Amino acid sequence: MSTREKEAGAEAAGVRASLRKRIERYVTSALERMSDEDLLKAVAAQSPPETFAEIVLAAPEPREHDWSDLLLRGATAKREIVAAAGGLLSSSEAAALLHISIPGVKQRAGRRAVLAVPLPGGQWGFPARQFDRDGRVRPGVAAVAAAGAALDPWVLLSILVDDAEDGRGILLERLDDGGVLRDVLSRLATHGEHAAA
Repeated sequence: MSTREKEAGAEAAGVRASLRKRIERYVTSALERMSDEDLLKAVAAQSPPETFAEIVLAAPEPREHDWSDLLLRGATAKREIVAAAGGLLSSSEAAALLHISIPGVKQRAGRRAVLAVPLPGGQWGFPARQFDRDGRVRPGVAAVAAAGAALDPWVLLSILVDDAEDGRGILLERLDDGGVLRDVLSRLATHGEHAAA
């Protein structure tokens, strides 16, 4: 390593340490000024970025940038999608429901036989409404999961929690209806065309 590279590395380390201290001071100060309600919102956040967004939004000072609002809107949208999907099962909960092993559930997700969305910490969540009352994967789920393989899993799930046109439940619950399944597959093909363009 050259002297110049060593100096650049030392400078970057110094900048990193300075930035870390600045963020720690800001977060410490914001936490001391937050209401109990805002503290609980931050604790309930599902990921570090969402927690940070809650802290920034609760800080009683004017914000010059709206990035925190955008971040929080994304987190809020995910919460709404999860609620509409009936919640998310963990790998172990999905395995118990399907009477298979946890690796078996992960293998099915990898083969696109079930729907799964990525969660913080490398975990996966399995939308509860993809399973029927008897604990089986609903008909049509595998076809939709395979057709939507090129999409971000959260985008795919956001499509599937839309209401069916007849107003009788969400698309995810109605995939056993041939017309609903064709509609969903058509939507996914359209999304694929837009993504490729």
